Amino acid sequence: MKSRADTRRRRARGGSIQRTAIISLLALSLALLAGCTNDASVPPIAVAPLYPKLGVPMNAGQPDLSSVNITLSRSTCYGTCPAYNLTLSGTGEGVYEGLDFVVRKGLVSFHFEPSALLSLLDTLEALDYMQPRPIEDGTGIDAQTVILVLTVGGHSGSYGTFWLQNFEGDPNPTRADFNRRFARAVEAVDRIAEIETFIGDERARELPFAR
Repeated sequence: MKSRADTRRRRARGGSIQRTAIISLLALSLALLAGCTNDASVPPIAVAPLYPKLGVPMNAGQPDLSSVNITLSRSTCYGTCPAYNLTLSGTGEGVYEGLDFVVRKGLVSFHFEPSALLSLLDTLEALDYMQPRPIEDGTGIDAQTVILVLTVGGHSGSYGTFWLQNFEGDPNPTRADFNRRFARAVEAVDRIAEIETFIGDERARELPFAR
């Protein structure tokens, strides 16, 4: 007559065999799944571009910023408006050129984190920035003209205005609203470049050497 101990041993061996079989089946399933995933015949999943209006290409599911170039220009005015040019490349390289009423004159190269451009591109995408728009030059009046040019590959969009210092005085409400959002893009470019390290504060710009 079989003892209870023998019965427990047989049950233990049976359970062990079942667990081994289940583990083997799982391993086989994972191997088959990996083979299917690496199959060249399976087309890659298409990722929608994050900036379709700007035409920024995608690479491995992320915006490819290497083709992005942004230039900001600020003119002089009748006062002490800092005049300078800024260029930001999607590779993280920047160039500042100080012109007038700035502490640092001439060309200076600097670096920044390319991902800092993403929030700026969000603003420009919302503005549909590649659409052609006129540049409103403030020459002849006491106002600084601000021009921002976005280039992606071989395509460019630009806009410029002298209304950034006086939104409420603009008789065109549609333009005033656009300029409010445009001002955020301009401020983002200055912030990425840490512009005050080049132009100084307002008191410093009034000193003779800044002119």
